[in-house]
Amino acid sequence: MTADDLYGAALALMAESRDRAKGYRDKLVPLVNLLLAGAYPAEQALRRARGHPPLAALPRIATEGEELPYREELLAGALPYGLAGMLVMDDDPGKANYFNAVYDAALAALSPADFVPVADCYGGDGR
Repeated sequence: MTADDLYGAALALMAESRDRAKGYRDKLVPLVNLLLAGAYPAEQALRRARGHPPLAALPRIATEGEELPYREELLAGALPYGLAGMLVMDDDPGKANYFNAVYDAALAALSPADFVPVADCYGGDGR
């Protein structure tokens, strides 16, 4: 999925057409970069849970046509809501709150538990 594809999904959630939403286009790249940063921990957890190598660094895009290097679950199930919330923030705070709540819930639902071994620093026998 590209940033432009993500934009199309967000516009669909907002019930906007590309023709009527021209004022949003110039914000796309910076907002997608903010979304990538916010979803980075969830992406890394998904990669670890599936045995895929982690991303070496936080990804950033420079153009709308760039592929977003995240799992499809995040790209389709969470990021469109986050982008829609950012785009309507000034126009309709109620819609923005709804989209942000769905985004937060989707990120939480898509973030697998990240189990790590815990060292016994007390030296007990486990009782």
